[in-house]
This record gives sequence, structure tokens and C-alpha cells, in this order.
Amino acid sequence: MQKILLKGKEARKKIKEGVDICADLVKLTLGPAGRNVLIWRQNLWPLPTDDGVTIAKKLDLVTKHRDEKPDETVNLGLLTFVNSSTRANDLAGDGTTTTIIIGQKIVQEGFRRLDEQEDNILFDSINAKQLSDEIMALGEEVCKKLDEQKQEIKDRDQLIKVAQISVKDKQLGETIGDMVWQLGKYAHINIEDTYGDKIETEIINGINFYGKAHMEYTLNDQKEIDYTGEIGVIVTNQEIKDPQDFLKRAGGDPKDIIITDLAKKVIKQCILFAPKFSNEIALQFFNWWKAGFTIIPIKIPSLTDDQLEDIAIYTGATFVNKNNGSVISRLALEDVGKVMRVNLKGDKVSLYGGGGSKENTEQRVKVLIKQLEKEDDDLFKKKLERRISAMSKGVGRIRVGAETEIRRDYLLKKIEDGVNATIGALQDGIIRGGGLPLKEISDSLPKDSILKEALKAPYEQLAKNCGIKLENFLIAEDVFDPVKVTKTAVKMACSVGSMLVMTEGTIAIKYPNLADDLQDSLRKDERYSSSLPPRDREKDDGAWLNTASEY
Repeated sequence: MQKILLKGKEARKKIKEGVDICADLVKLTLGPAGRNVLIWRQNLWPLPTDDGVTIAKKLDLVTKHRDEKPDETVNLGLLTFVNSSTRANDLAGDGTTTTIIIGQKIVQEGFRRLDEQEDNILFDSINAKQLSDEIMALGEEVCKKLDEQKQEIKDRDQLIKVAQISVKDKQLGETIGDMVWQLGKYAHINIEDTYGDKIETEIINGINFYGKAHMEYTLNDQKEIDYTGEIGVIVTNQEIKDPQDFLKRAGGDPKDIIITDLAKKVIKQCILFAPKFSNEIALQFFNWWKAGFTIIPIKIPSLTDDQLEDIAIYTGATFVNKNNGSVISRLALEDVGKVMRVNLKGDKVSLYGGGGSKENTEQRVKVLIKQLEKEDDDLFKKKLERRISAMSKGVGRIRVGAETEIRRDYLLKKIEDGVNATIGALQDGIIRGGGLPLKEISDSLPKDSILKEALKAPYEQLAKNCGIKLENFLIAEDVFDPVKVTKTAVKMACSVGSMLVMTEGTIAIKYPNLADDLQDSLRKDERYSSSLPPRDREKDDGAWLNTASEY
């Protein structure tokens, strides 16, 4: 395996070329007049998209002309830029295109300064570390100025406008904005594809989690559990082994058992959530089921105690926590919660109409919000937001259908971006849209600032995409962007720009041609290597290949 080593100006030239390839394609999609890029996907329909992160993630081993071979160092620069810039989408759910456009200008200006100093022997070389630190410091200052300009979402119409700008569709934007407004700033919305050619929405006032039916007889003909009415709920992290836990209470009358209590209350169905069940208890449940009382055991081994506490509070049950000394055998009627509907399909459990008190639920939501404020991990943040949404105002669902599969895939990406942007706007506020705030900040910077041209880039690209001369380009008063998305784009652009400015050398793996492949295969073949004298096996790669050709 050969490696390509480059240093200084030559390395920067190749990196810049990779950055430009990425940016020149992605920036065509910016704004309401942005254009689609058609992406080839192996074994799938082509994907037309104007979503920056989708395009960026597909860029790999590209060439400008079909007769060219990929340049390994150019692709090294391209993939480094893509990897860093798509982080904006992970943090804010949007903003990759803005990140790439700003980042490209930072890299161009930083490399220009480094190249000029390297070519000019009359002056000392520029301090790359100082330049890198300057980029990061200026990025922080820009974010502070954006915070000073932000305003909170005042009403539903303002939120709908944010959604419409993001998805570039009036009706679709109204649907998304209205749903987010109903669910609040911690909204969680599932986006799913479906058959048909319509887009359907609903808000589920319930909680969802992963679980599995323990016994097949509890499933209906559609291989699912679906019960309605007043259904009892028992929640525990204890493995259910002994039937005696349900047949006799510790210190109580043998006839005074939880099953009898529930039957007296005319609760003929009860859901039992536990991590595991023994064969003995499963047999006992089956006998009760034949007698007319249904206990539905559902395994939930992946749920944490914290998540089980959510279920207990939502349903009004007492969480039987083995870590606190609680046991099933001491279960009383008041420890059993209730729901009005339970549905299990595949490995997804949904509970609706929980019997938990409003006060306990609100207190639980406050606890989860405090956890969210302290959480740094993006994945755990999303999980917490989902739990908060489910416990407070419900979970949204958007089922996306379209006339063709290509159209449906396009809409899925647009709706996902629109939902993320709208929730971000409700959480952190909004600023004037169209890159105008960044342009105004750029105008206030000194002429020699490395971010001066970079901050103007989104505004100028929007004008270009709209086909309007820059001097005639105006942003309407009712156009807004989520401040979270813009700030994240600036931070990520400065981060990748400052990192690349510090790059002085590159090491890229050379893609082998056919001859290289054959030699590499020969070298790995044990039949040839075992036939070599020990002294030849110890030689370096190049000498070994020359010797191997003689055997």
C-alpha cells in the first residue's frame, strides 16, 4: 500500500480543491430558489435533493470530469471538510449548506495568507496557530452578536413562516408549524414513509417504547396486541419467576391476592411490564387467561429504571423497583396503574390515556427538563426530548406518501429539515433570515478581518441563486431563520476553517491500479511467502516484491 505525502503550499492547494468541489455543488441548493442535485444510489431509486447534508455525505472519490481519476489528496481535503461541516446538522438539525459556504471562504482566505507569506522571502512566515485562534475567537464574537439580535417566537403564524421557509412549501410548512406549535418547544415528531400519495399527520397523546410480547397467545390474528377499555398496568424491574408472588401476599390472607382485587374491580385485563419471565409464571398466566382473566406479560429488557419510572408515572402505577427493596409479592390494588388503550406491534409498545395524576406528571417533566439542560451528548438529548414530549403534550407523527418513490424520498428529507428548524426556532428564538444578520456583522468588521468575506457569502449566494443583482437584492421583513441553526453554522465553519489552516502536511493512501492489485495479492498469498528464504521475508516491501517475481 502506497501513501502520498505532501507539504506546505502543495498540500494546501489540494485541500482547497477538495473544499471547493464540495462547496460549489452544495451552495447551489441554498435558499428558496435553490436547485436540486440528483444522487445515484446503488440498488435504490436516484435521489433528487436540495438538502446540503445529504449531498455532502454522498461526496466521495469525486472527479470534475468523467475521464479523470480521483485525486487522493483532493478527496482527503473534501472528506475532512464534509465530516466537520455535517456536524452542524447533528447539533441543530440543519445548517450544513451555510456551514460549507462560510467555511469555504475561511479556508480560501486563510490559505491565501499562508501562501503569500510562504512566497515572500522578505517577511517572516505567518503564525498559523495565531491565525487559527483568531478564527475561533471571531466566531465566538459573531455568535454573541447573533444572540443580541434574536427574538422569541411570538405566535403560531411566525412559527409557520419559519417552517415554510425551510421546506419551501406553503401548505407543508403550515402543517409542520401548526404541529410544533401544539406540541411545544420539546416536541418530538416521528417522520415515516407510507403507501399512497398523501401526507398524513396526527398527535399521539401517549408514550411509546420498545418491548416484546412474552407469549404468542396474547397476540391477535394481525400478530399484535391491541386492547381498549380500562386496562391495569404493573411496572417492575424485577424478573418475574415465582407464581406465588401473585398467589399469596406476604403476611396476608391467601385469598387476598392482587388477581382477586383486580377482578373485584372488574379489571379483566392487566399489562405487566418486566425485563424477564420464567416458564412457570408464563404457565400460570395462561391458566388465568383460560379462566377469563388476561395478564399480558411484555418484556422490556432494554428500558432503564428512569424510563420505567416514566411509564409508572404516566399510568399512575407504583414502580416496583427491586433496587429499593420493593417486590411484586407485596403489590396492592393502589399500586396498579391504568391506561385506556395498549398497542404492541412488532417491538413497539404504545400506551394511551394514562391514569397518572397531572401533578405527578408535571413534576416528572420538570425533572426531565433539568436533566436535558445538563446533558451534553446529542443522542441522549434527543431521547430526553422525546420523553418530555410524550409525558407533556404527546408525540407527533407525519406519514409521508407521494406519487413516486423518488418524490417521497425527497419529501422525507425536506420535512425532516423543516421539523428540526421549526423546533429549533421555538426553543432558541429567531433572527432575520436570508443571511442578512451575518452580512450586517460583516459590514462592521475591519477590512483585514479573515471573516469579513466569509460572513457575506450566504447572502451573496442567495442573491445569485435567485438571479438578482446584489445591489437589488432585498430580504422581506417576515423572513426568519432559527438563531440556533445560524450560530451552529458559524461555529462549525470556524472550527473546520481553523483546523485546516493549521494543516501543513497531508498523508493520503494511493488507490492502486491493476498491477498494484496483482502485486498486493501475490504478497499476501501464503504459498509464495512460505517459499521465500527467511532473509528475503525480512526485507522491506519494495525489495520483497522484486524478489517475489523470481519465484
